[in-house]
Amino acid sequence: MNIKKSIFGFIIFGFWCASAFADSPLPNPYTYYAVSISVGSSQGTGFFLQASNSVYLVTARHVLFNVTQSPTNWPMWGVVAVCTAHTTESSPTVLTLDLDALMKSGDVRYSPNHDIAMVRFETCPDTNHDIVSFLPGISFQTKQETLAPISASLCNKFDDTLVGTDIYLFGFPSSIGIAQMPQIDFTLPLLRKGIVAGKNLNRRVYVLDCPAYQGNSGGPVIGREPSGIGSINFPLLGVVTEMVPYSESWQNSRLGYSNQTVSNSGYSIAEPIDTVLEMVWK
Repeated sequence: MNIKKSIFGFIIFGFWCASAFADSPLPNPYTYYAVSISVGSSQGTGFFLQASNSVYLVTARHVLFNVTQSPTNWPMWGVVAVCTAHTTESSPTVLTLDLDALMKSGDVRYSPNHDIAMVRFETCPDTNHDIVSFLPGISFQTKQETLAPISASLCNKFDDTLVGTDIYLFGFPSSIGIAQMPQIDFTLPLLRKGIVAGKNLNRRVYVLDCPAYQGNSGGPVIGREPSGIGSINFPLLGVVTEMVPYSESWQNSRLGYSNQTVSNSGYSIAEPIDTVLEMVWK
């Protein structure tokens, strides 16, 4: 065997793999992944998830509920959630969820210990998942289009996800930009690319090297993992819930007063998909 040729071939193969991994796009248009949610004065992000024989709207709990009002029994920000999804190449699909009716029918769930909430709004027979029916309280404000839920079979759980995994964070960050300088189309989602920077094992949450802003809460976190030669998986890892702040303090010793400012550190927190899957209707 010619050792030089073997080494050269191995190097070329390595560059080919690196190029294939680097150029691999998302399997769907980026607009398919995130759903804009408006509930009263609350603005956030969510995504559609198909698990078992139902389709759910998944988001952060604080997007639907005012968790600052009391330690428990949180009131909803409003009785209707307006959801805007870009599941076609043309115009967005707008649907409303009567949260009051869906809560009474037991189709709204939230975790008492994790910042996760989900609304079941669509069901299908066990024998044919292509035949769907919307639950009472769901109405379309635009032409009804086929939605694009993420399949539960494409999820990676907390213990199976490695620190250092590449991720995409999707959302509608409504708090960035300046109204007098319209640089962003707020009707479309934005995505950020980062990595799983760490895990908080006590809280069982991800720490992401990716900034999140007001409006990002509830958005999906999609991983990017090599799988075999030249192929890549894009599993659903979790739900964005909060940014990680950092504070700066200074003190005027002569006048005897101090000031503290809190800023976005550039890191964010995401709940793993495990909690969502545990809440699925069985």
